[in-house]
Amino acid sequence: MKSFLAGQEVLQSAMLTQLANEFIVDYQRDSTVVHNNTQSFSVYIDPQLIPEKLSASISGLPLGLHIIEDGKGSQFELEFQVLIMALDGRRIYFVSRVSEPDDFFLLLDKTLIFLLSYLLLSSALGLMIFWLLRRHLLQPVQDLVNQVDLWDFDRGPSQFAKHCEQSDLQVLAESLDELSLRLAKYVKREQKVTRNISHELRTPITVIRSTLDMMLLRNKKVENTQDAQNFDYHISKLKRACGELESIIHAILWLGRESWPKESAIQGGEETQRVIEELSSHPSLQGNAIVSDIQLDVKLHCPDILFRILLNNLIRNALEHGQEKSLVLKLTQTYLSISNTQDKTIQPMNSKHFGLGLDIVKQICKRVGWQFEFCVLDENVNVTIKF
Repeated sequence: MKSFLAGQEVLQSAMLTQLANEFIVDYQRDSTVVHNNTQSFSVYIDPQLIPEKLSASISGLPLGLHIIEDGKGSQFELEFQVLIMALDGRRIYFVSRVSEPDDFFLLLDKTLIFLLSYLLLSSALGLMIFWLLRRHLLQPVQDLVNQVDLWDFDRGPSQFAKHCEQSDLQVLAESLDELSLRLAKYVKREQKVTRNISHELRTPITVIRSTLDMMLLRNKKVENTQDAQNFDYHISKLKRACGELESIIHAILWLGRESWPKESAIQGGEETQRVIEELSSHPSLQGNAIVSDIQLDVKLHCPDILFRILLNNLIRNALEHGQEKSLVLKLTQTYLSISNTQDKTIQPMNSKHFGLGLDIVKQICKRVGWQFEFCVLDENVNVTIKF
């Protein structure tokens, strides 16, 4: 607003000077020329014709442009621009009255209309530019993103480059196609390795297990000597090792899957009791039962085989590193807790690493979305899994 008022004043001064110069030129041509005075521009060759109030204000002023305020103290205050010029030894007074408030607001209104029109035109131009950018730059990128989201990996490598017309975006699409091809080859190799593990490792384990069963049956026909008991012990130990290896293979194969089939919720209490019964003959228990507090109505959203592998690994680790009669298991709707006291004859477990078994447990918890917590306090070791 300040700049606008200053510009208005400069503009009016320039107009007054221009009109005065034009009158001087006409007067020099014809000294009888008379100007029809108006409020916007008046010419006084004879100082006596100047209005009395204005004459008192401009008398004695030097040549040049002056701003005169008249009517001070009254209800209305007028402002004049007075240009005094000399011609042939006489003074000529050019007077222009500054626009009244109504005229000022009219001019301001026109200026606001101009600014509003400018803003509307700028907005329309900006929207058009944005539409062009979106159509020729953003929309192709969005189409490529949608193609990536809808891409089915099982159908094979992608072909995004065929749907891109822009050269720059086509380079990106070709890079994505190359990456998808590498991923497809990698997945195919992983699937082949998984099939080999599933077949080639399970078969010898099955053969070893059946052979151990036959040897155990044959040994029972022999007299019950100390050697026969030792033989039974070693056979049972080998069978447990086969069971552990088989569970590890199952866990690795399940964790290697990209997605799991949707299954109904399993009964956590029943699965826990089944695992405890299978481990009741573990040498570390020596005929002692595991202290347990199990809620039978616990439902878990997890493949039953993975939950059994998880629980089996946790209990085996606790039995192998704990003292007799120290294992305590608790299962509720919100968590599974297994605690024991470390065996003093075994190196204290001050770290969170119990080997491959516990690492598999961590992977299962991460895949299912459970929270795994491990705590060692003095001689007590506690593992908690929050569902």
